[in-house]
Formats: sequence, structure tokens, C-alpha cells
Amino acid sequence: MPKLPEDPEDAWASIVANFGERAHLSDRDLEPDIEPEPDRPREFYVPFENNDGYQPPPAPHVGLPQGPRGVAWLILLGVPVLLLVALLLDLTLPRWLTLSGVVGALASLGYLIATMGSSDDDPWDDGARV
Repeated sequence: MPKLPEDPEDAWASIVANFGERAHLSDRDLEPDIEPEPDRPREFYVPFENNDGYQPPPAPHVGLPQGPRGVAWLILLGVPVLLLVALLLDLTLPRWLTLSGVVGALASLGYLIATMGSSDDDPWDDGARV
């Protein structure tokens, strides 16, 4: 590879001189080849047509968590909401209440993670259920 000169103008002139032939384009080559479409709406969504008559069964009702899991979810979601409302309303909460709320939220998160369902059949199962 040839060494470029130090001067930027000379370097640019060297690049242009060694670039190669320029393309010779006619006016026809510069025009786009796109045909104008008639005024009609485009349909991007094609509804699925179920021709075999299969209807999937309705999904079962999940409901709210009960017992200790419900309490853990309530603490985990309620404490940040309580702290945010106190912050927005410029309320000063006692330090013991704030600390116990944060510790309770972390403990409930730990409880929920520890009691997640797992399957011994598949060691790579991440616990998701469909």
C-alpha cells in the first residue's frame, strides 16, 4: 500500500487520482423504477381462518395467591408503593418503619424466589408454566 503524503490536500488528491474510473450515468439511470400504485388501502393484517373447527379450551382462572405467598406479594408490591406515596406527599416516615419495610420487601422477595416451583424431571426447566 502506498504511503499517503502528510499534507491533507495532497493526500486527498492522491486518493482521488488513484480511486478509479467514475461511473457515467444517464438521466434514465437516475430515475426511480417505482410505478405509482392506484389509490387503495393496503391490507397488512390477514385474519386467520379456522377451517377445521377446532376451538381451544378456555384458559383456567388463575386467581390471587393465597396464604404466605399472598402476604409476600402484598409486602413486595405494597412497600414500594407506600414509600413512593410518602415521597410524593412529602411525608416523613419514622426510620424504623422505612427500614422494616425495606427489610420486609427483601425478605418477601427471597421467600418468593425460594418457593418457586421446580421440576426434577428436567434440570434445565426454569419454572415457567404454560
